[in-house]
This record gives sequence, C-alpha cells and structure tokens, in this order.
Amino acid sequence: YKELVSYVKQFGHARVPSKFPGNQSLANWVNVQRNKLKSFQNGDSSSGMTGNQVELLKKVGFEWNMICTPNDQWNEHYKELVSYVQEVGHAQVSKARNPQLAIWSQYQRANYKKLQNGDLLPKITERRICLLNLVGFEWNCSEYSWYRSYEDLLDFVKEFGHARIPKIYHKNPPLAFWASRQQQNYTKYEKETSSSKITENQIGLLNKVGFAQYQRTNYRKLQNGDLLPKITERKIGLLDLVGFEWNCSEYSWYRSFEDLLDFVKEFGHAQVPKVYLHNPPLALWASRQQKNYKKYEKAAVSFDIIITENQIGLLNKVGFEWNFAV
Repeated sequence: YKELVSYVKQFGHARVPSKFPGNQSLANWVNVQRNKLKSFQNGDSSSGMTGNQVELLKKVGFEWNMICTPNDQWNEHYKELVSYVQEVGHAQVSKARNPQLAIWSQYQRANYKKLQNGDLLPKITERRICLLNLVGFEWNCSEYSWYRSYEDLLDFVKEFGHARIPKIYHKNPPLAFWASRQQQNYTKYEKETSSSKITENQIGLLNKVGFAQYQRTNYRKLQNGDLLPKITERKIGLLDLVGFEWNCSEYSWYRSFEDLLDFVKEFGHAQVPKVYLHNPPLALWASRQQKNYKKYEKAAVSFDIIITENQIGLLNKVGFEWNFAV
C-alpha cells in the first residue's frame, strides 16, 4: 500500500497499469486488490479484504474498474505529457523523471516512424500527431539527448540560481561540455552556417533560463548598431539589476569564482594553495587575483586596474587572503 501511495505522489493518480516495468510487483498487487474487492462485495468472507482496507484505497483515488479503451489510455497519457510540459518546459520525457510516460513517448515515435515508412495499419492517427506537435513533441530521437542535457541545466539553475556553467564542472563534466557546445552552435546559427545544430525552439528554451551567451550576443549586436536588435533597453536594465556581466572576459572570472565557492564549501576557507592538483586552473586564478589586487592598490589611472571593486568585495565575503602563500 505504501508503494501505491508513492506511485500516486509521483504520477498524480492510482491507475497502475497491468504491465508496469518500474514496479511490476506493485502492478500485480493492484490487480489482486481488484479481484479481492469483487469477492468482498459479493459477501465472500474469505476475500481477504477488510472494510478498513477498502477505505484506505478509496483515499488515494483507487479505481476498481480499469477496463478502458486504447483511446482512453492514450488520452490519459497525453494529459500526463501536457502536465510534464507545464512543469519542465518541453515534451522530451526522461526515464528518470517519469519512466512510464517515457516508454509511452518512445512508442509514439515508433508508430510515427512506421507511418512514414508506409505502414497501411498505423497505430497513430493524424489527430494524435497534431496534438503531440502542439506541445512541442520531438519525433527525432537524436534531439532527445539534447533535452536530457537541458534537464541537467534546469537542475543546475535550481541549485545555483543562474545558468553560467563553468567550463570545468567536476560534478557533471558532460553538462559543461554540452553548454560549451550550445554556445558554439549558436555562433554558427547566427552566421547561418549549415553546420549549426541548434534550433530556434532550443534557443528559446535556453533563453528562458538566462543562458548567458545568447544575451551577450544580442547586446553586442545592439552596440554594433543592429537596427533590429533582439534585446530591449528594458531587458538590459533588468539584467544590470542582477549584476549581469556583458564582458565575456569578466564572465570567465565569475566561473572561476564559482570554483572558489566550491573550494570554500569543501575546506571551510578560501586559501587555495599554489599547487592544487585537484583544480590547477583555480590555483593559478587565485594567485592572479592576489597580483591584480596589488596592482589595484598601486594604480594611478583606471586602465591599470585589472580587478574591479565588485570582484574584490565578492572575494572579501568568502574570506580570500590577499597575501596568502604556500
């Protein structure tokens, strides 16, 4: 029963299918409960079901009669897909989030492929294809992997509050590589090269979570006199409010600062040794900040300054030692 309650929390209903790869023992148990209820309702004292058990099952919305047409089942899965899109922002279901819906999605792709190959008895109709297209369903399985990485990006944004993934991200190296590739693909997209592997829909999704490269490119276009910029003064103002860095060289500074934050979390201080085998670039960066700070203190004119007051403030907040040496 506890497994059924967990199922309801995950999927929002108690209609466990008779074949459920995620937990077949639960599916078998549910079928047994339905048979027991029939005996219980017929007054069979040997049914093995009590009135209390019946009430508990009612509480979680247990459906005693699961006889439904294939069309009803398809519509129920489609409703689940719509809910998934509303929650995640796209229709590429991952097995980790919803294994049952992911299997159903793969089945739709397989049926669509059969239809394209001239199947005279296709198991997918034009109406269903239209409904799936309405929620942005991807028929191409190669694009499915893109959306799995996008979900990792969403998790990153939830954890850190932004989408600036560092080039070296030990927790999830494939995500760092994927993020870098999106920036390269967008550059190709701008130049209208045939080798671009990013779609307008994907650009839109990245833009929703504040994927930095897209905003910087639009800002650069505006500065260069683009008559039809894709960024407005209002958007620039909003990004300025949260301290958005328009300079890509400064963007790399903040990626290294995030590595420093990870270092502080792990060791409880910000004294990065000069020889740090776990992350040599961080050690080099920390040493460079100390040198830049010395120049900052001695600087007579603004162009001598290589570190900003904002950056100094951030380093001070985490207890960065300006004269530390090991």
